[in-house]
Amino acid sequence: MSKLILQNKLTNLLESVNNANKSNWNLIEAGNWSDDYENISNLPKSYKCYDLSDSYSVGTEVVIKFQELQEYCKTISNTDIMLAVLYPPSGFIGWHTNSNNRLHNLICTWSENGNGMFKKAEDGKISEISDTSGWSFKKTYWSKENPIPHAITTNCNRITITFAHKWTTEVSALHEMLKDIS
Repeated sequence: MSKLILQNKLTNLLESVNNANKSNWNLIEAGNWSDDYENISNLPKSYKCYDLSDSYSVGTEVVIKFQELQEYCKTISNTDIMLAVLYPPSGFIGWHTNSNNRLHNLICTWSENGNGMFKKAEDGKISEISDTSGWSFKKTYWSKENPIPHAITTNCNRITITFAHKWTTEVSALHEMLKDIS
């Protein structure tokens, strides 16, 4: 039952975003996209997105649906939502490492048509993981000892909600609840 309710809360948030009048929304922007991942910090210095938890950014209706998701998650999971944003076409979050945290993450991504990607740099090489249309999930671990530079770019609407916890078992349990959402 928890699984179905959680999936419904996520679907309700997505529907609220898709049905919203975005003409009154306010982008959160800093810097420009760059594929240079050298000399980056633990937090991103550049981004272009809408904050799904901020009524100034996306309006009250979307924030209400986000808060319903967040409150329900607190009843079934020990994970915290670390990021909840909509990247519009040409949106991005620049290179960063999240090395200020020691957390396991479940990155939940909804892509309008799959025209976006998650990038990471390891051993001097950039790998690109293309989005798929609809929902997809990535489990990650970021820490000071594991500072993997990563970023995203998109040419379509793309929602990212990242859940985090210090234990992988908590993130894996949440992943089990969400992995077959359509």
